[in-house]
Amino acid sequence: MLKRYLILMIVVICIVLYIVLNPGNIPVPAENIDIPTGVAVDQVKSTEGSKMYKISIDVYTFGKKDQITNMIISGTGLNMPATREARQLKSNHRFIYGLQKVIIFSEEVARSSFRQSLDMLFSNQFINDMGWLAVSKGRALDILTVKVDEYPTSADFIEGLIQFNRDQNFYSDNYKLLDSYVRIDSEGRNLVLPCIEARDNRVQVCGAAVFDKDKLAVMLNLQETKIMNFLRENNSRGILTQEKGIDKVASLYGSSKRKIKCQKTDGNKYKFNIDVEFKGDVLTNNIYDKLQKKPDQIEAFQKSIAQETEEKCKEFIEKMQKEFKVDCLELGRVAAAKYGRGTGADWSKIISESEINISVKVKVDRFGRGSYNFKAD
Repeated sequence: MLKRYLILMIVVICIVLYIVLNPGNIPVPAENIDIPTGVAVDQVKSTEGSKMYKISIDVYTFGKKDQITNMIISGTGLNMPATREARQLKSNHRFIYGLQKVIIFSEEVARSSFRQSLDMLFSNQFINDMGWLAVSKGRALDILTVKVDEYPTSADFIEGLIQFNRDQNFYSDNYKLLDSYVRIDSEGRNLVLPCIEARDNRVQVCGAAVFDKDKLAVMLNLQETKIMNFLRENNSRGILTQEKGIDKVASLYGSSKRKIKCQKTDGNKYKFNIDVEFKGDVLTNNIYDKLQKKPDQIEAFQKSIAQETEEKCKEFIEKMQKEFKVDCLELGRVAAAKYGRGTGADWSKIISESEINISVKVKVDRFGRGSYNFKAD
């Protein structure tokens, strides 16, 4: 009996080792495969005038020893699967799907057919769900073609650009492919992606793209994006600044925390109270003398910068309701959680007609070494 179990155990171990060490694919040298790093999704017009997809993929190429270069391969077709077939016709290597770091959608694609792009990505079980998404001003391919010093591809640079941008301008890190699956069909939620552009031969963040369901609704500039992020995100980091002239500036760098209260009012309307607390360190101060020693100066600074920030927030909310007419702040998510989901409510429309109040509180945490601009006693 013991001998029978021993033989069975040896057979099982051999099968496991065979599966692990020989997965069924013949090994392919790195020189014979295309490894994607960045994807650009554009729309172009055919000779007949109909719209076609053009998907360009930046791939690593391995030539000489310890030398990695890149090559952009594009495919054009009436649908997205057709672009894959067209790309393979131009490549002499096996293509390895699912290792992309960044996927860039042109503004035109984001406005018209974003869902089809997500559907194809979601269906691919090998895709990298943690890859970053972005929307480009102009052609997405133009972003991939930018050469960045010391980086093999522009996608390698953009990956870090999006990932570490959360340390400023109150950006979050919810810009991955997985985040788009969650947000695009969740009630009361709207997808937001960073907007990037190629300027002065360098790729840079230039704002944000706000979606309403599966279509791009509005492109925000940097100032609008900063205020939206301040109101929308929780535990985000950035700088609040008070200006009284070119040489009169006081600013804090820190993090914000957001709380939202929602209630129904007469006429089945909604009322939202947004409370944001910001706590930060003094970054620069050319306005308040002896800020560290005078409590009244600290209080004046905190109150003044809070009021100035509140005014900017109110201006953005008014613009959001009257001009954008889309729920940039995901207030519908709060209302749906409290009063019930599945009602078929158009939350962007409801939020545009709701009463939204904002309160900002600012607290100085640390002063640093003091101010160089004021003389010591």
